[in-house]
Amino acid sequence: MLLLTLGLVACETQRDPCLTPTTVYVRAGAYRFADTGTAVLDTFLLNPILGPADSPQKGYSAGQNVNKFYNEITLNPTVDSCSWYFVPDSAYLDRRDTITFYYYRQLKFISNACGYTYYYSINNVKSTRHGFADNIHAIDSVVLSSGTINGNANIENLKIYIHKNS
Repeated sequence: MLLLTLGLVACETQRDPCLTPTTVYVRAGAYRFADTGTAVLDTFLLNPILGPADSPQKGYSAGQNVNKFYNEITLNPTVDSCSWYFVPDSAYLDRRDTITFYYYRQLKFISNACGYTYYYSINNVKSTRHGFADNIHAIDSVVLSSGTINGNANIENLKIYIHKNS
């Protein structure tokens, strides 16, 4: 009886764990125009803070001396737009900008073990920089490099250009 029980337990198949990410992120980088005006430089931000602007959830620090935001910005799967606030340096909380994403959502089946996730197609991005005084907002502009948000780790979706005086 003991051998039969051990044989059944040994032959039981275990499901493979889900190795595919089920959360997709907007991958963003911080940049600054060089003094020459044409070159673009990676910009390391001292202590940036990000957070969903239209949610009661608190923002969080992305770390110190950061210029890439690859696992922070998610889109809301229940609506067609969402906003994130962005502070490039926590020492200057009055320089709080908002980035708003407008997108389409697509439910995507991954596998039985992983379930479903949402992929997104961003069709427009706006920031609060436009039309405001330069000394209030840190974002100079935002540029959508790729609007396809599907978990591809090789694509940077958004370029955030920081005002040169920030």
